[in-house]
Amino acid sequence: MIRIVTYERYLFGSIGGTIVSLVLFIVLKEAVAGYILLGFLGLAMSGIYSITMVYANHTFTESARIVTSLITGFSGLGGAVFPALIGFTMDVSGITSALWYITAFACLYLLALCIIFFVQRDAKQKANNHLEAMK
Repeated sequence: MIRIVTYERYLFGSIGGTIVSLVLFIVLKEAVAGYILLGFLGLAMSGIYSITMVYANHTFTESARIVTSLITGFSGLGGAVFPALIGFTMDVSGITSALWYITAFACLYLLALCIIFFVQRDAKQKANNHLEAMK
């Protein structure tokens, strides 16, 4: 299965599903839809941390130790700061604003993943072109 669903596809799908679920949760105001969307949101977000860790170590093989430390550190920092930020936002401007902030963070993660993916792809293409030129 992992050969069909690569790390990139899984992360893009998970983050995309997270964003879609959050936006629909914000827009739809029905309780039943909310429960269903929260279930989808949980499924979409379930493996993001672990697959990000595997993908990062697979992508940056020569810096696995620092990448693992950075991902763990940032996730710990996010686990400490993010709830406080979202709680403060809920107090000041309400639940809808807080949900849009969460959606914005998911979009930033998707943007960062796109940048990493395209930079990595370009580096592989340059290396392949260089190897072909040497033949």
